Amino acid sequence: MKDQSGAFKLRDDIRSFGFDERRGRYYVQFNKGDNYLYYNVSNVDVAVFSEQLEPPFRVIRNNDGEVFFHVLGVRVFEGRENKAYRIIFENGMGKNYPADYISIEEHIDDQRSINVWEYLNEVAKYNVIPVDDDKTVSLSDKYARMEFVAKNSLLEAYLNVDAYGNTVGPKSAPIFPFGCNRSQYKAVRSALENTVSVIQGPPGTGKTQTILNILANLLLDGKTMEIVSNNNSAVENIKEKLEAAGLGFICAQLGRASNKKDFVDGQTGTFPEMESWKLENVEQIRQNAVALSQELQELYECQEKLALCAERLTEYKRQVERFPKKYESKKQWPVCKLEKYFLLVCREMERKQRLSWWTRFRLHYHRLPFTDEAPDELQYLLVSTRIKGLEEQCRQYREFVKGVDDKNEQLRDISLQILKDHLCRRYNAKKERAVFSTDEIYLRTREFLQEYPVVLSTTFSATSNVNPAYKFDYLIMDEASQVDIAAGALALSCARNTVIVGDLKQLPNVVDHHTEEVVSAIFAKYSIAEAY
Repeated sequence: MKDQSGAFKLRDDIRSFGFDERRGRYYVQFNKGDNYLYYNVSNVDVAVFSEQLEPPFRVIRNNDGEVFFHVLGVRVFEGRENKAYRIIFENGMGKNYPADYISIEEHIDDQRSINVWEYLNEVAKYNVIPVDDDKTVSLSDKYARMEFVAKNSLLEAYLNVDAYGNTVGPKSAPIFPFGCNRSQYKAVRSALENTVSVIQGPPGTGKTQTILNILANLLLDGKTMEIVSNNNSAVENIKEKLEAAGLGFICAQLGRASNKKDFVDGQTGTFPEMESWKLENVEQIRQNAVALSQELQELYECQEKLALCAERLTEYKRQVERFPKKYESKKQWPVCKLEKYFLLVCREMERKQRLSWWTRFRLHYHRLPFTDEAPDELQYLLVSTRIKGLEEQCRQYREFVKGVDDKNEQLRDISLQILKDHLCRRYNAKKERAVFSTDEIYLRTREFLQEYPVVLSTTFSATSNVNPAYKFDYLIMDEASQVDIAAGALALSCARNTVIVGDLKQLPNVVDHHTEEVVSAIFAKYSIAEAY
């Protein structure tokens, strides 16, 4: 029924209702009254039973991501304009919810996704790693614990690329507390604006620095993230850099049992001193950061133009050096005129092997070379003129980007202040910090992620760090070229968005000959893309 604001609200306090044909209105009797009240048809929407959802499914509260446990079934009701769910719990109780209050995640049902999922389940049997107690664990055990793959999830997009097409949407100017260059700036923006983002680059190009900047912006936006890699050393590198910046307290390195034990035992129940991080004029500083970020974007674009200009200049200088003869001229011609007459003489020489008297006359009239060497002379003059123009362009670009390093340093300092101010306001009101046991990390996942929004782990352990019913906002996969297909795909089930980071020329995941033969035989059973 419509409330005073004109919005439809689901009502559970009605004893009876019906439709009065003579009046053309609904009559309603509420639990707290004996009389019937009459309502216009436009103010009432009756949702009737339409279908029963069968397991597997997951029920999630939209406003905070809370998962409903012990759900036995879901009944769907649809009205003229509205939709509602009745959730039946295992204790036999039922409760009604409007459709915009909860989300129902259902299992994938298209054959393409199912084929890839079944293939990955089989491949997972051959992915075995050692654990702390000198035993081994198969990835297939983790696949067996997966209840289902949700429709419209990140994992479904990997299983069937046709299901992907989402973007997170444009964000405000990002912060860069760990510094950046023009390619890193683009990579961070892309990661924040897309559901799936890939960052590729050889060693030394700042991939870890880029991950840290992405992490900083996600923290500022109140997001949670799981950062995984094929080995512990890569995620430990990220943790060390966060600790060096005084931000190590926001992350929990989990994964294997020994890491979890070290984390649980290392909790102090206190926060670092953050009072000095608080900014008085934070809004002004944020505006300065936005202005500086936008200014740097222009400078980075100019740097790109400078790089392209310098590349073209080098090529033209090579061309000039290859000329057997140098031609001098006291007159300067515009590039367009030289191009026009160079093309003219080239076409004429191709057709007639010589220049006509009319062409020679035109060249002579414009004080351009008009002898049999005219094609070479014109090309030399054209390239020389272009070189002069590019040299002037490069000079102007260099002048424009002269202060880029100083502005980068300014943005870095301001960004770190903004991030620390945000964390101070988020945590400093708490007198004591919650302490979690190993079991409580699983049982109180939502509270745990509020305390530790950054979880570090190996890719293999990605699904067993917290309660798998909860999804991280982002999964960041580092050194992705070394991650095998089955472990990487399973890690995608942990998050709503992902950033894949790696080097295409890095040593890939190594598979022994026997395993390769077995997996190839499994692949042949399914009609799926070669990429898998």
